[in-house]
Amino acid sequence: MPLTLNQFLWLVITLVIVVVATWLILFLHQLKRTAEEAEKALAELRHNLQEFNELQALIKEKAERVGETIESSRKIASNLAEILGFMTARVIRPSAQYWPLIFPLLQFLWRHKKKRKEKSHG
Repeated sequence: MPLTLNQFLWLVITLVIVVVATWLILFLHQLKRTAEEAEKALAELRHNLQEFNELQALIKEKAERVGETIESSRKIASNLAEILGFMTARVIRPSAQYWPLIFPLLQFLWRHKKKRKEKSHG
């Protein structure tokens, strides 16, 4: 049975509509999956951003502590420099004339102390 022109055109149009509808359904399905993945990625991004903000606050707190520690270290170094300057100017230089007598005496006492330890442990 031969097809008339109208029947053939309706068949072609129907076929085109089925192909377009199938493509549209597949496209919408893929779009839906993409939207779901985007929602998951957005939720993960929010979570990561919250963790980043917490980490940033922690780093800021630690940086403030480091600043306090550096300031304290600077004060300690300054005080230590003053103490060493005092020791050099007031103790070591004036007593430098006695060092040739003090060193041998200290060495003798040190060796004597070592010998006592060796005898008590040995």
